[in-house]
Amino acid sequence: MSDTLKRGLVLVCLVAIGLAGFIFIGDRENDHYLKFNPLVKLEIGYAKLPKTVTYNHGKSFNNQTTAPQFPDPYEDVEVVNQFGQVVKLTFKGGQSPNDKNYAKVSHKADFVKEIEFVSWDEIPSAYQLYMTH
Repeated sequence: MSDTLKRGLVLVCLVAIGLAGFIFIGDRENDHYLKFNPLVKLEIGYAKLPKTVTYNHGKSFNNQTTAPQFPDPYEDVEVVNQFGQVVKLTFKGGQSPNDKNYAKVSHKADFVKEIEFVSWDEIPSAYQLYMTH
C-alpha cells in the first residue's frame, strides 16, 4: 500500500469517527447539535400565543419613542402535537396579528426552526382536540 493511500484511509477513518461522535455522543441539549443532526426528526406542533407581547425585557410597546424596541421571546409556551403530547418551548416571534393568535411551530426537540402565525380555523382538527380555543 502506498503512503498516499494509507494517509487517505486514515483521514477517512478520522472523519467517520468524528461524525459518529457528533451524532451519537454530542451534547443532545445543544441547539447546533439538534439543528444539524439528521437523526432528530423535525416535528410540527401548534400553540396558543398571548394576545400581547412585551418589549425590551418586560416593557410595553411605546409609540412615542424612536429608540429600538425588540420583542421579548415567548417563554415556556405549550406546543401540542397531533397526539396530544405537550412540550414547552421558548422562541422568538414578535407580536402576532390580531386574527392569528396561534402558532404553527416547526421544531427538533427544543430547537425551534420556524413559527408561522395561524388562526384557529387553520389548525387541523387532530390538533384542536387537545387545545383550548
